[in-house]
Amino acid sequence: MSSVTGHVAAWRQVTVPDDQASVLERAGFTATVVKSYLYIVGGMVKSEQRLNDTWKFDIQRKRFLRQLPDLPGERRAYHSATLTPDNKIWVIGGADDKLVFGDVFCLDTATDTWRTVDIRGRSNLLRRCAHGAALHPGDPDIILVFGGYAQPGGDGSPCQFHNDLLAVNIRRKHVDVLSPSGMLPEPRGWFAFATLGMFCFILCGRRFAEHGAANARNVIQGPSLVVIYDVASNSYIRPKQIGSISPRSGHQVAQVNDSLLVCGGATQSQNGVVRQDDLHALTFDHAAASVTWTQLLSPSAPNVKRPAGRAGHALKVVLQSSQRATLWQMGGYGNRANRDCSDIWALELTLSSSGASTSAAAAPAETRAGPSNWRTTKRARIELPAAPAAHPPGYVALPTRTSGAVAPVAAPVAAMAPPVPRPAAVDPRIAELQRQFEHLTESNAASDRRVVQLEADKERLSGTVARADQQWRQYAEQSQKDKNEIERLTSRLADEAVRNTQLKEAHKEMGMQLHTERAKVKQAEEAIQAAGVAHNQQLAEWRGAHDATLAERDRALAEQRQRLTAADTQLADMRDRLSHAQVTLARKEHDLEVAQQRFRECDLKLTEQKRAGEVAEATSREALAGERRALSAAREDAQRYCKQAEERQGHLRSLAIDLEDAKKQHKDLEARVVREAEDARQLRAQMTTVTADYARLKEQHDQLVQGAQSHVQNIGVYYRSLCASLNLPDGRMPGGRH
Repeated sequence: MSSVTGHVAAWRQVTVPDDQASVLERAGFTATVVKSYLYIVGGMVKSEQRLNDTWKFDIQRKRFLRQLPDLPGERRAYHSATLTPDNKIWVIGGADDKLVFGDVFCLDTATDTWRTVDIRGRSNLLRRCAHGAALHPGDPDIILVFGGYAQPGGDGSPCQFHNDLLAVNIRRKHVDVLSPSGMLPEPRGWFAFATLGMFCFILCGRRFAEHGAANARNVIQGPSLVVIYDVASNSYIRPKQIGSISPRSGHQVAQVNDSLLVCGGATQSQNGVVRQDDLHALTFDHAAASVTWTQLLSPSAPNVKRPAGRAGHALKVVLQSSQRATLWQMGGYGNRANRDCSDIWALELTLSSSGASTSAAAAPAETRAGPSNWRTTKRARIELPAAPAAHPPGYVALPTRTSGAVAPVAAPVAAMAPPVPRPAAVDPRIAELQRQFEHLTESNAASDRRVVQLEADKERLSGTVARADQQWRQYAEQSQKDKNEIERLTSRLADEAVRNTQLKEAHKEMGMQLHTERAKVKQAEEAIQAAGVAHNQQLAEWRGAHDATLAERDRALAEQRQRLTAADTQLADMRDRLSHAQVTLARKEHDLEVAQQRFRECDLKLTEQKRAGEVAEATSREALAGERRALSAAREDAQRYCKQAEERQGHLRSLAIDLEDAKKQHKDLEARVVREAEDARQLRAQMTTVTADYARLKEQHDQLVQGAQSHVQNIGVYYRSLCASLNLPDGRMPGGRH
């Protein structure tokens, strides 16, 4: 079995133009390699300001080309970005300083344009940040999403950490929840999530305590430090760990051949949070169900130029060739308070086949990214060379992976080329038959070449014709045997192909059954939605009936208000009529006073005339007759005044009747208002005011009636006294009239 030897050279800092140095001064962002470009999306600056900008970095020229359109939606950090085979970057989730988001966006790198994607199914589960996302190793239409944290209501409520595994189908725009067997991983965030072959690795991470403090107990430790998701069996594996790595969070991971490189991250110590600058390699032995940690660069390595310790940064691998790769590290939190790293570092990796001469990269090479389509790579093991050449300071060999380790899927480094549909795993028996077939084919070709050589020797050397002919026959027989063996193996290969076809058909049938079950689930969801629609319709009908009842009550109240307004109008009219009656009564009282004055004047004149008549009775009879006529006119005036007083009294009686009617109407209205007191409490106050006004009007009316009656009585008394003063018998005026 072939093997690959790998070495790590020294870090080197990549220089970018001064005006672009501040672009990478951020943490919690995503960096995605597409061909020879690096796409930077979002993040946060100094733990406060969130970003939604998008930048395109040219790996070969080592400079930012331009700023692309901003990410739609809110500014965010700690989202995920996944590259699909069609060179599109899918961004999921993220958070700002208050809310956690669950929206999905897609960046088409061919046109450098964003679009918002509507996801069906349980899309609310995508509301999370500090999670992990990777392309499904067996299905390029699915993005696997694990862990992270979210707010249950998305409204600023306390955070909740997750340990669920979601499958986002980017073709059907649908999200499903997977249910792997085995012990579930602990809920966590700020972990590393990467694929290696048909396995997904969940590395380290942390979670908050109930009170929200970050301490050593919140960092994932022990057996839960490494959890593997087996895609083929849909199960979780907790492998045995050989070697160790300090528990951490905010670290980054990159795939190189059969290894995962883990760089940086934040660890807990007695002095608080320490951001590391070390580099570890992780290899996986599927047969032994174990992982091996190998420290490539330790924090205490002397005289080694390296980037400062950091977390929340980006780590990407760019494959230069089958023997060379470059590890890129950029951005992140530094160890100094409120200081984000803005530098870019590159680490050259030399990968060579075992047995060949190997050496560390002496000088940096120009970055050359691979094509976007899948390329088959050799199955490899990382081994230490027998005698490595001299290397620069800081040179460390990559770890050796033991035999029996899992073979990677036929694909390049995940960070180098975009993932595309991976071929199904080949049956080992078919592969062995193919190898035997190739070996026999090569043997047959060698035999044919040997026969040709023998025929040439036969023509040159006639003395050895018999021996050559015998050898030729032997080789011909051997060739025939080889051909028969090839035919037999070909037949077996055809049988295995038929069996493989049958297995594929069975798998297809299972897929159809799964599709049927999903259709049933969809029908159930539609039924639930229909029930929800019916419930909403019933609720709308109930609300309509309730609104109609309220409208009817409002109309009744409006009618009551109109009636009260009419009553107020009637009372105001009655007030006006009473006021007019008072004015008229005052005018009549003034007329009575004038009449009384005239009566007094007449009385004085009569007294004077009587005195004059006593002196000259004979000469004043004619004057007395004139006075009598004047008295007769005064009597007529008095009678007319009495009649007018009677008319006024009748008018007052009619007003009293009107007031009684108004009182009855008021009582009826008051009774109706009492019946509707619960629906019109404000009307009661108005009715109380009307009642008070009515009482005052009634009192004024009674006073006016009493005043009119007293005036009539005074007029009668005055009339009788006048008749008595004139010596009229029985109070009768001359002429026989009253």
